[in-house]
Amino acid sequence: MVIKMRKRCCSERTQTLMCIAVSAAVVATFLVLAVPYWLKGDFFGAVATGLIALFLLVGLFWFIKRERQRMKERLPKDDEMSRRVKEKAGYYAFLASIWTTLGLMWYAGTGVEEFGFPAILPRHVAALALAIVAVLWALFWAYFHHRGVE
Repeated sequence: MVIKMRKRCCSERTQTLMCIAVSAAVVATFLVLAVPYWLKGDFFGAVATGLIALFLLVGLFWFIKRERQRMKERLPKDDEMSRRVKEKAGYYAFLASIWTTLGLMWYAGTGVEEFGFPAILPRHVAALALAIVAVLWALFWAYFHHRGVE
């Protein structure tokens, strides 16, 4: 049986441009979401949303700078080792996300009803779970990037 390699759908340049476009759309969405907070007089909400947009914008500029340098030097987008590090970080982050989500579900159910912990809204549970998984992935990536993988 012969396994054929799947052909890429687009070039690395097109992938980079798509990534930049999606990131710019996310930044613009956060800026648009900050406007109603500002108009209602909720300055904390407007500033918090604006800071998130600023953080994402700085990350976008860093990504653009790094990709331009990589394209000028004609380096590949990912080598085998960086792919392996990302895969291993994703594996451990996925396992940790299962336990984190179970813990958050326990907190939202039993923790609130039985132990009197303060209740949190379901949308906050989802956002917290997503943020925790993202942070865990970044920590695992940094760990495996520094330590190396087998």
